[in-house]
Amino acid sequence: MAKNSRVRSTTTTHLYICALLALGCVAYGADILMSPSSSSASTCKMCGQEPVLTVASSTTAMIQDAARHVVPTEVMWRTASGDLDSWDDLVGHPTVLAFVYTRCTNPLRCAAVTKSLGRLQASLAEAHLADQVQIRLATLDAEYDTPERLTAFAAAHGLSTGATAAQVMAVDQLSLDVLPQAIGLQAQWRDGEITGHASQVFLLDRTGRVAVVHPLAQPDLEVVMTQVQALLAEAGP
Repeated sequence: MAKNSRVRSTTTTHLYICALLALGCVAYGADILMSPSSSSASTCKMCGQEPVLTVASSTTAMIQDAARHVVPTEVMWRTASGDLDSWDDLVGHPTVLAFVYTRCTNPLRCAAVTKSLGRLQASLAEAHLADQVQIRLATLDAEYDTPERLTAFAAAHGLSTGATAAQVMAVDQLSLDVLPQAIGLQAQWRDGEITGHASQVFLLDRTGRVAVVHPLAQPDLEVVMTQVQALLAEAGP
């Protein structure tokens, strides 16, 4: 009887882990489950599937300049003022970007990410860098999250928004559909509804390319500050 119980437990664990890996193995710290394959990517030892993100997702190290990818300009969103902006509007300053949705019920996910951005915002202000770094909070729920809802969500979790502070991005679903491949955003939708997502904080360089992916809701603030300062020291576009 005990043996059967152990078998059931093992099977359940396998299915649970692989369900997480469907959103990207490395984002959940599952490096020990990854093994080399014949391709340039890696495969999960348990499910045999390739991770969604294969570039610099398991580390918080800076992606080398030559390996950073240009994001498609068709990525669009609405700002709190109702303006329609594109990814090109992120060019000029380093950007800290995170994706949330206001109906998220897990306090360790979207709320925690937003609080992290709020703490970063305060640190940037203390270092007199607030006007040199952009903070963007984007939605994963294109149908529900209006700029007004995102603004209220940010304020409730300690992130100030406005023309000279962080800004919210009500990203449309068409743009959300291209971001998993474009920047390694790890999220899934079904019929327009968000069905799962990882906690990620992206650091973009002055040209709008992803330079760092932190696969955590609350990355180390000192590490993020050091990386932001490194991005500020890089040459502009």
